[in-house]
Amino acid sequence: MYSIEIEKDVFEFLKSRIVRIGESPSEILRRELGLPTAIRRSGEGADSKPQAPRPATKSAQANKIAAFLGTPEFMVQANVLERFLAILSWLYKQEPRDFDLLLRIFGRKRKYFGKSREELEQFGNSVMPQQIPDAQFWVVTNTSTETKRKMLRKVMSTLRYDSPSIALAVDALR
Repeated sequence: MYSIEIEKDVFEFLKSRIVRIGESPSEILRRELGLPTAIRRSGEGADSKPQAPRPATKSAQANKIAAFLGTPEFMVQANVLERFLAILSWLYKQEPRDFDLLLRIFGRKRKYFGKSREELEQFGNSVMPQQIPDAQFWVVTNTSTETKRKMLRKVMSTLRYDSPSIALAVDALR
């Protein structure tokens, strides 16, 4: 793989051409330029494998979360932490009054959500709290991807999301 620099307008063009969650810039360019699909060699990693289309669901909640996960704003999030924060921000916008319920979510030794950085720093060293975008809540971020996935399951369950919705959101953290 090579890295290149592109201007903002080219980047915006690529974002506008995304057709599925997790599509790479290279895949978009191949499609737009009419180039053949890249041949995957074993050992390139799970990230590079084409993904099967997601099954349709009848859940209105799942349709809403799937629509959010398909937006260019979400799809350009570069890593698990950014996707995690983006989903939490979206959930906050959907359920702002219920977000106080998250203050009761703890790990074995850590409090995961708080109203301030200082509140979370009382529960451990190097918790690296970050503010959830567009919300008055903070979350610990020095956790593994699997822990972030567990946290998101607990958040969405606490906010009364159904299983298909939770599965879609958790699957987006990769």
